[in-house]
Amino acid sequence: MLRKKFKAALVASVALILVSAGGCGQKADQNTRKVGPEGPTSPGGYYFTLEVHPAIVQALGTVSVIAQVTNAAGTPINGTVTPVMVNFSGSATSGSSVAIDSNGIAGFFLTMTGTGGRIAYVNANVEDKSLNIPIQILP
Repeated sequence: MLRKKFKAALVASVALILVSAGGCGQKADQNTRKVGPEGPTSPGGYYFTLEVHPAIVQALGTVSVIAQVTNAAGTPINGTVTPVMVNFSGSATSGSSVAIDSNGIAGFFLTMTGTGGRIAYVNANVEDKSLNIPIQILP
């Protein structure tokens, strides 16, 4: 009986560890970094995630930055109907606004400038909420 309880506790512990690790913002591809969701925003009540690929890049390398914006039900908002912009900024770029497309996605490519051996942060704002994501620039 004790052996059965121990086995059940062990299985539950491993499952809890796996579920906890899955929520840390990392995808299976270790060179893609994803954070979020953040929300609800005000006044729109949106939720959004921020993803960058690759998350580790050489100086002057190019990364893709994508924000996915959804409503409370998880349905992507349609940028042609909802005039929401995602404002991106970071230590590697000046602020810019990117319109959300019909799939709820705002994205662009960013060339990482400056010296290597540091971490740059890209920040995305949707209405009153913000997410930031680190990008490692190799020496």
